[in-house]
Order: sequence, then structure tokens, then C-alpha cells
Amino acid sequence: MDNYFLKTIFALAFILILSSCEKEKSSVSFTAAVPVTEYNLYAVRELNGDSIVACGGKDNNGILLLSADKGATWNILSNSFDQVIYDVYFMNDHFGFACGGTPDVFKTDDGGKNWEKISLPFPGTGFPLNYRVPLRKIFFVNDSLGFISGGGRFEAGIIFKTIDRGVNWTLSTFSNELRGILFLNEQTGFACGYGIMLRTDDSGINWNVISSPNEFCTSFAVASDELYTSGYNGGIYKTPGDNINWNSINDGNNAFSNRIHFNCITAATNGTLVAAGNDGIIAVSYDHGASWDEGESFNGATIKSILLTDDHTGIAAGNDGMIFKFSY
Repeated sequence: MDNYFLKTIFALAFILILSSCEKEKSSVSFTAAVPVTEYNLYAVRELNGDSIVACGGKDNNGILLLSADKGATWNILSNSFDQVIYDVYFMNDHFGFACGGTPDVFKTDDGGKNWEKISLPFPGTGFPLNYRVPLRKIFFVNDSLGFISGGGRFEAGIIFKTIDRGVNWTLSTFSNELRGILFLNEQTGFACGYGIMLRTDDSGINWNVISSPNEFCTSFAVASDELYTSGYNGGIYKTPGDNINWNSINDGNNAFSNRIHFNCITAATNGTLVAAGNDGIIAVSYDHGASWDEGESFNGATIKSILLTDDHTGIAAGNDGMIFKFSY
């Protein structure tokens, strides 16, 4: 086989890979809100009624944004944090928690205007400590029982647990970084992360490693008694609530596919699934994951979190302070 033939084959293969990496435009319509910060935003959550909060930060600065009109306009609610804030969770109009880049939790009882920092029980071993943070996701099962998952550099995952509304916290540690956490009821919960899936059937007293997709799982959603997880390598998977096994419903990346990275997934009350990620990618399924409408949206911005405000509209937030209202 001569060199000219080999070069031709390589050139054709390269063109094929490049063409496969081009993303089609999504059918999702969107409008961008006027930015009020250049900080990356990592979570967007409902507060009450038309009010929505978003959190994020950069370096040693954290920020919390508030929208009183379902995401049309935004203002800074608090910028007093000394670290990036990765998640915020309100239990009612006034009382909530935030977490971020250090083993601390922040508590508010005035709707997020002021925050009290509470140090969490963090081990004095396993240095450097940043291998075990940041804290990524907060989930409260009820008014008293809550959890925070995290970890860093693909390893040293952590779950903090409280049974008294955040007064006291206990710690469980794991070998892999954790991102998502979700409970189906007071006893049964799941946590996911870098090549790991955990399950508890005793309210987080014990966590067991279970079968998982070969993925860096980033987020959970639940709809119609089925659990879904998104993957940073482009896969989306589902399993029955009893978690017998995970089935791929959107294949991950390969050498000849689009390079897709999902950071989040959520479900509407009607069962519609929406996943989003890097470079503006968004995927919507109206049939429980059997088929997907997938493409590029949000002006190519990287999306870290999505919140569905009803069965047809939502809010997306991500890098560089970008926030979008979208409909599907």
C-alpha cells in the first residue's frame, strides 16, 4: 500500500470525524437574560411562586442571584460568600442552605439575604483536602433529613447527612468523586459520580456500590417510577426504581460521534426529559427516552443547570453568568 493511498485514507477519515462533530441546531427556542455577573453559574432552583434563584462564583467569590419574574430579569441577592457556591436549596421562602468549594455549609433564614457559615465535620487526613471538595449537590428528603454530595479530582467522594434540619452533620467517604444525589423516599436514595453509583435503603446510614453505567454520571432525574442519569461522556441511562440494571437510552461518545458532554438532566411533570451540557448542547425526549431531539442551543454557551418551570418551558444557567429562558 503506497503512501499516497494511506494519506488519502487518513484524510477521508479526518474529514469524516470533523463532519460528525458538527452539531445540528436544536428546535428549542430561547432568549438570553441580561447578564448581571460574569461568574459561572452552577445551579438554578425554584424559590417560591415566580421567584427563582441561581448560584455560582469564581475563585474565592460566590454569588446568589434572584429573579422575581420566572427568570426574565435577575438581580444580585447576595455576593458575600468567600467561595464559589455550587448549589443552593430552599426548604421554604426563608430557610435554606448553600454549599461550595470548602467543607462548610451556609444557612439562611431571611430568604438568602444573609448567610451563616457552619463548618462541617471534615477529616484531618487525606491531604490535600481539595481532593475531597467541592460540595456539589444538596437534597432534602423532608424538613429534617438532608444530604450534600461532593468530591474532587475524580476521587475521594463525600456525603454529608443531617437529621435535624442542618444543626448537626455526619460524614461518609467514598473512593470516587460524587456529583448527583436524589431520594425516591425517606429510605431509598442514590448518589452518582465518576464511574460509581451508590444506593441506600436505610436513609443514608449505609451506602452500597451498585452496578452503574461506564460513565462519569453528573445528575439524576425521576419520572414515572423510573430513574434517569446523565453522563459527561454523552450517555443518558434509565433504570426502574428498584434499580435492577441501567439501560442506555442515548449512546455516549465514540470516535465518530458528536462530542457531547451532559452536565444535568431533569424531568417535567408530564414525563418529558431535558438534558443539557457543554457548548450549548440540549436533548429533549417526549417519550421517556425512546427518542431524542438533540442539537445546539443557547448560543453555544455551556449549561451547568436547568430548571423546568412547567411542562413546556424552563431556565438554563451556565458559564460566564449566562441565563436563558427556553421552551420546547
